[in-house]
Amino acid sequence: IEAASVICRDLREETNHRATLFASLVAKSGDEKLASESIDAFKNAKLEKVAGPITTNGATKGNTDELIDSILRQDDLILQLRNQHAEISETVSKLMGNRGHHVD
Repeated sequence: IEAASVICRDLREETNHRATLFASLVAKSGDEKLASESIDAFKNAKLEKVAGPITTNGATKGNTDELIDSILRQDDLILQLRNQHAEISETVSKLMGNRGHHVD
């Protein structure tokens, strides 16, 4: 139960950190939709293994690329924490469900 609580706290903290990173990207791009599109374009470029920084409107956006890369790493971490929380929650649920059914 304690492990589930710790993961839940970590998940909250990492989600808040991701929101802060995204807010920074929105501030740089000027629009939430553009920020989301930038993340999608960056992710697709990474999947296609495009080397070098992503360009927007012909201008290299090194700082923005680093920020987007941080957001994507944060997304991966959040996904891992969610998966861990789901596994631990399932285990705790099974253990709690078996408490009343113990036979000596």
